[in-house]
Amino acid sequence: MQNYEDNYVCVVGLGYVGLTLAGYMAKHGLMVEGIEINPVVHQALAEGRAHFHEFGFDAVVKEVVENGSLTAAYELTPSDHARIYIITVGTNIDSCLEVDLAPIRQVSAAIARVLRDGDMVLLRSTVKLGVTRNEVKPILDAAGKQYDLAFCPERTLEGRALEELASLPQVVGGVDRRSAERARALFERLTKEVVLVDSLEEAEMVKLVNNTDRDVMFAYANEVALLCEVAGISARNVIRAVNHNYPRSNVRFPGPVGGPCLGKDGYILAEGFANRAVQADIMLTARRRNEELIEFTTRSVLEKAAQRGLFDKARKVVILGAAFKGRPETSDLRGSMIYKLLAAAKSFDPSLDLRVFDPVARRDEMEADGMVVEDTLEDALSGAAVVFIQTNHIAFQNLNWSKLAAGMTEGAIVYDYWDNQRLGTYDNSIVVTSLGNMAL
Repeated sequence: MQNYEDNYVCVVGLGYVGLTLAGYMAKHGLMVEGIEINPVVHQALAEGRAHFHEFGFDAVVKEVVENGSLTAAYELTPSDHARIYIITVGTNIDSCLEVDLAPIRQVSAAIARVLRDGDMVLLRSTVKLGVTRNEVKPILDAAGKQYDLAFCPERTLEGRALEELASLPQVVGGVDRRSAERARALFERLTKEVVLVDSLEEAEMVKLVNNTDRDVMFAYANEVALLCEVAGISARNVIRAVNHNYPRSNVRFPGPVGGPCLGKDGYILAEGFANRAVQADIMLTARRRNEELIEFTTRSVLEKAAQRGLFDKARKVVILGAAFKGRPETSDLRGSMIYKLLAAAKSFDPSLDLRVFDPVARRDEMEADGMVVEDTLEDALSGAAVVFIQTNHIAFQNLNWSKLAAGMTEGAIVYDYWDNQRLGTYDNSIVVTSLGNMAL
């Protein structure tokens, strides 16, 4: 089922997910209007670029903005033709670890006000089980129009959005068969494979299970690392030996786990089952383990630094990497473990001089969140007593500590969460160690 009118798409929410999808669709022949309330996004689009770092994406934005296939507005207005509305607004969790559905409800109501017979609404935001049917559909039904409704989860990796929109299977679930087939026809124009599931709820669950599965795997690796750390043995050596030519084990390597998806999707999944016969106990335990990792390791490193008298010489503590991940590189600070690291360090000693350096994250965003930002890696390390390498960015891989040590405090501790350094003691006795291998 493919109608020429399905050439018109309206993407509501031009954050990372929405803008990459909008740009990709416009690049592939669709006429796309994006709706976004943030003026920073509009300013960047007017300059022919994205408001975030994504390899190769600025060129796409520039092309589709200049040829008119991607436009942007601050609010929804009635259309003179049928179109597909794709909801990509963010869904966050509140202080009670419950999902905030207000943005979804607000956008659904705004779409209902302009909905025409023959339109389609496709939800791509991450939601707990049942939201599309039980929250979005009643709001749209109040418009009294004939429309189609589907859920298609976003599953792209930041840093590889264009590549994965083209290569990853798109999962589609509809409120009925017609809706599912129409959504499938749309995505078949954009990607190699579409997987049709039987309901809205199955499609919602796919997104949650994808991310929670990764969270659980990383939590297991991090627990192995912490066990090895307190036992005084190398987690990396253990995991390498566990996996080597042994087909029944594939243990991941440890490291900070956060971001706009993994940091919250376990909670969103669990909330959808809070009043059911089975709860998501394993998922919640894994999420908490990944969150506890940072506080435990930060305090452990700082305690050892204090015991060695490092803070009598200097109080500068440096965090390399502010974004939530380093490979593929991103400027995205959402859900980054740096916030827990900073909080743990301040709790340990409020007088510590905390500094941050990131190769691609935006300085204004970091400073807006209260970070003291260094301009260069060398500036950041100068006089440092303790260094945490929070992301596995290529700029931090296997650094020349023999050279860098000269500018650091004598006896400084470098703690690499990603084991991308040559471990050991360097020229002026600085110690380079890693998560799960903390022989200090």
